Order: sequence, then structure tokens, then C-alpha cells
Amino acid sequence: DIHPSKKEIIADRLSKIALAKQYGFKSLNYKSAEFRKLSIKNNQIILHFKFQKNDFFIDSNKIAGFHIAGFDKKFYPAQVRLSLDKKKIILYTDKVQNPVAVRYGFGSCFESNLKTNSGLPLPVFRTDKW
Repeated sequence: DIHPSKKEIIADRLSKIALAKQYGFKSLNYKSAEFRKLSIKNNQIILHFKFQKNDFFIDSNKIAGFHIAGFDKKFYPAQVRLSLDKKKIILYTDKVQNPVAVRYGFGSCFESNLKTNSGLPLPVFRTDKW
């Protein structure tokens, strides 16, 4: 959308990036968590991330936007919980016995409610190339 409704959020984020990268304000937290890898244990997918300085927090009581699939390439909404250290995301569903892939934020008009402590949302990502 070339005319987003939440212009202040975008301006704040872009200004932090500019200050950190162009003007050397290294203490600014301008990056969100970056997906690094997934591991599978007991029919659950564990997502590992790289953080700048923080961990996850949730804007509501339920994390939205995660879907997982097995070898049949059919995606189902996932049950989601954070690890105890709030640095990993654990996904599962009864509909997928051997999960292999994750998609996050692939719904229409998706708005993330999973953020880092700095208030930055987790970017949309996928682990498959289907």
C-alpha cells in the first residue's frame, strides 16, 4: 500500500534505521528478530531467531499468523507458544503429525501481534520453497 494508515509507526522505524546505520547511534534497537532455522522435536517445530538485544512479547493473549505443513504441503493454523526464555517459538497442531514447513503472516491484511521488547514486529517469513 503506497498510502499506509499507520504513518507514524513507519516514520519511527525508518528514522531509527537511519540514525543507527547512517549516523552511528549504535545503541538504538532498530532490528526485529530474524528467523535463523527450525528444528523438529516430538511433532513440534521449534523456530530459532537472531535478536539484536531483546526477546518476544505478545500484544494479546494469542499469537496469530503461524501455519505449519507436513510432507503433503497442506498448511494448517498452528498452536503457538514461546519458549521459557522467550527467544524461541514452538508450533504444533494435531492435523500435522510430521511437520516440515512454516509460514508466518501469509494471510490477507495480516497484522502481527508478536513483537520484540523494542516494539518491532516479527517480519513475515516462510521456511518452504514450494
